[in-house]
Amino acid sequence: GYKYRDKKEEGFGYYFTDEYKVTQRLTLDAGARIDRRHTIKQTDSRFNDTWAESNTTIALGAAYRFNPVYKLTSRFSYSKQPAYDWLLKLDNTKQFEPDSRRKYEIGINANYSKAVNLDCTLFYYDISNYKYVAKSQSNKITGETDYYYDSANIAQKGLEIGVRGQLSENFSYSASYAYLHISDKLVSKTLPSNSATVMLNYKNRDYLYNIT
Repeated sequence: GYKYRDKKEEGFGYYFTDEYKVTQRLTLDAGARIDRRHTIKQTDSRFNDTWAESNTTIALGAAYRFNPVYKLTSRFSYSKQPAYDWLLKLDNTKQFEPDSRRKYEIGINANYSKAVNLDCTLFYYDISNYKYVAKSQSNKITGETDYYYDSANIAQKGLEIGVRGQLSENFSYSASYAYLHISDKLVSKTLPSNSATVMLNYKNRDYLYNIT
């Protein structure tokens, strides 16, 4: 799905985070990040030594602890990502605009014991100019699959539930389930509505082993 397959580039990231404890129960946090991509050289020499527009993200969060077991969390973030020139467009007459995302999350954490910790998060994402794979076809020259992209304004909402814990000094585990609803029917076909993961970890001195 890329116009220019041979490419040499470098990336730079700048970020800061801060946390402020308002009271013994209430904590606020904030952060910002800027990522920049520099193309040194690629197949199309017109794009040699060029800088892409910056990826920008800001986030604000709050956590309120009711007691030693239960904690309420909330978070808002805004991000903007440029429309990359190397994406193959389904409609070449269409100009891709930058992708902007507003994310709203609220959750509850329950730390019952060292072995059992529960997390539940509700989320709503408002995304403008979301890029998704609208078509794929085999390239007869390269033998590879080319992916053609389109864009849409979408809303994502759903629920994430997780459990994690430390079973012993060496063994830990985590499991999660997520439900996702997407407002656009074409985009929803590219992402699963339900997903689940289970991970078992074993730590032995300086090594960590896991099964997912």
